[in-house]
Amino acid sequence: MRHATTFNEFRPSVFEALYFLKEWRANTDLVANKQRLDELFLVQPFELSEQSLSEKVHLLNDIYGTHTQETIVTHLSQINNLELRISQGDLSVVDDIQASQQEGAYSFATKFCHHHNPIAYPFFSFTINNTLYKFENRDHFYGKHYNYNNYSEFYNAMQAFRNHYGLETCSWFYIDILLKGSSTLN
Repeated sequence: MRHATTFNEFRPSVFEALYFLKEWRANTDLVANKQRLDELFLVQPFELSEQSLSEKVHLLNDIYGTHTQETIVTHLSQINNLELRISQGDLSVVDDIQASQQEGAYSFATKFCHHHNPIAYPFFSFTINNTLYKFENRDHFYGKHYNYNNYSEFYNAMQAFRNHYGLETCSWFYIDILLKGSSTLN
């Protein structure tokens, strides 16, 4: 059971992440979507044929509503060393995917990279970003307002959040669940 029910009382912790994870697991649609993503991205992580890329784009659009167009498949296939760079956790690949200039490309890029390499890439959403800003404004863990459109800065702010609250043992998935869950607090 959570100790805090308001945002001002709430302190992120592993315990709170597990609380929100329990709530998340109770939603069978979310669990089923995660299983679909894991099957496609983790079973054949760097299968980047046009067909595989198209399947991944459609699934990410279906689950997250990223609004990317089919043309992003061509863009992805033209990025040099995409598989290697994602496997190595190269943050600049997010910027290269975003360079397609499509609506939703930034959010899509972070999710695409995260699902290929969940250890290296936290993913961006406006809910996560807004909640992260609220914590930064309250607790000053990063020390400045970051530019969320710059993935390296967003990543550094997420890492600072993780370190500040002692969440180093939490995966980016758990941090995502924690931030989304705490976004509902008043």
